[in-house]
Amino acid sequence: MGKANEDSVRDQKVDPLIKKHKELDDICREIFFTLMAYKRLRFNQLHRTLKKFGTNITKPTLIDHLKHLKKQKLISRKREGFQKVSYGLTDEIHSLLDVPEEDIKEWIENLTEGKNLPDEFGHL
Repeated sequence: MGKANEDSVRDQKVDPLIKKHKELDDICREIFFTLMAYKRLRFNQLHRTLKKFGTNITKPTLIDHLKHLKKQKLISRKREGFQKVSYGLTDEIHSLLDVPEEDIKEWIENLTEGKNLPDEFGHL
């Protein structure tokens, strides 16, 4: 499959994800970004991390938001043993976030040459 086709397929998967993300409330976004940064966290780890970053949330409220995110197929719940459950982004989302190193290098090179900047910032 050519690069243009791969990009098109990727866009078809990313567009619904972006739409779902825009519909999330602030707490769900915080949970999503926290799991994006930390990969997988157990419930109490996630709760402590959110509080550390200033998200004032009770455990029952966190449970409700996790259920909502799971229903939206944005996160997964993984049982790791007796009373051990962790949460993370779904495998599909992880695959979409996995950007090839060459693409990152190209983006950075274009950025440093001013190609990805709006015209008004081109002089920077």
